[in-house]
Amino acid sequence: MDETKVRPLYSPVDVPHFSFNSSLEIPLARGKDQQANVRVIIKASSLNGFILHLGHSLPSGSGFLSLALEDGHVVFKIVTGQRKFQVKSLGRVNPNKWTLVLAMYASNKGYLKVSDQALSRFNGLRNDASINMTRLTMRQNFSYLGRDPLNDGSELAEARRSFTGCLHLVRINDKNIDLYGPGVSGINLVNCSVCEKLNEPCLNGGQCMPGNDSSYTCGCSEPLSDTQCKDDQVLHFTGRNYVRYKDKKVFDNFVDDLKSVYLAIRTTCPNGLIFWSGNMQEKPSGPTSVLRDFLALGLGNGVLRLYYDLGAGEVQANYSETRLFDGNWHLIMLLKTKEGVNMIIDREIYVKSTAPGSDYDLDSEYLYLGGMPDERLHTQGRFNSSFIGDIRKTNLKRGLNVTFLQHPHDPDNVYQCG
Repeated sequence: MDETKVRPLYSPVDVPHFSFNSSLEIPLARGKDQQANVRVIIKASSLNGFILHLGHSLPSGSGFLSLALEDGHVVFKIVTGQRKFQVKSLGRVNPNKWTLVLAMYASNKGYLKVSDQALSRFNGLRNDASINMTRLTMRQNFSYLGRDPLNDGSELAEARRSFTGCLHLVRINDKNIDLYGPGVSGINLVNCSVCEKLNEPCLNGGQCMPGNDSSYTCGCSEPLSDTQCKDDQVLHFTGRNYVRYKDKKVFDNFVDDLKSVYLAIRTTCPNGLIFWSGNMQEKPSGPTSVLRDFLALGLGNGVLRLYYDLGAGEVQANYSETRLFDGNWHLIMLLKTKEGVNMIIDREIYVKSTAPGSDYDLDSEYLYLGGMPDERLHTQGRFNSSFIGDIRKTNLKRGLNVTFLQHPHDPDNVYQCG
């Protein structure tokens, strides 16, 4: 997997995670209310479960308000004395995505709003027009989160299961509830991880893995260049074009802090320069100078070839175990270590190399992708043609100012792949 560290989108807060046997009790003022409103933000990992119970069912006119999930629908229920009303959301919630739930009771009317779904209104379980729910009497001074204190196996059995997931906000009667405040007691609660706090932190099937410092890592199912596994534009190379990176600030960062290069290639050509960082050579008028301070990656006769000199001598590493010019996508990663630069092919095959000396800085002025002007001259014959095929999902593109250039119209500079 391609793993990239990402900072959370907001400062981490205490967000409790509920499992099948978790619960939270919150002290509340009791009394008679003309109205009640509840706002919660949930991220459910199960489509059934009890979310919130406000008040308690006791004899002689007391009542309660509850929210639960039933087959993905939010069920808002009001009981006052022997009178029962409930309403169900029109649509289902999306599992593992944050969902805003608004529930309001006023006199004998009730409303339910779930995220961007249409508003739902009360339908009485007892269709009696004479019913007048003018007051909701709360004789129990606790609100219960995550489990139903009346769980007796009766109606809404599925919803009476404990809520499973994260609960980010509870607001009752326009007052935010401190889920970790004085008097609050919980059972089997843990803090939601940073991955659970975010909506789709890793895209395209990427796996979110929490770190130890409120950061997380995306393990991408494909060689995606963005930190959140976003797909990137595919660059198509014809053998006559290449990309030159011009952003000096980012280029300097790459040269001074070279740690890794990764990209995915797709080609049917056994030859071509894929990546180059180094200095440009003068047209030969005398003895050719020794090529120093460069890094070059490309295909030569079907072999993946890596050449580099970080200041103390040239190193070459080759890979030919599998065919990389078969028309399929292949991920290539270059990792700089204390000893040299290593290659990883398709996340599985590791090719190590060791550089001489102790000078591992790359003193380079140019950065190219897919080719460069006169490969034969500037690589001193290590590569004689540009890359023909597609390159995508490379960390070289992120944040860089690039220019897509054409080769001069000189047939000697263009390799035709048969």
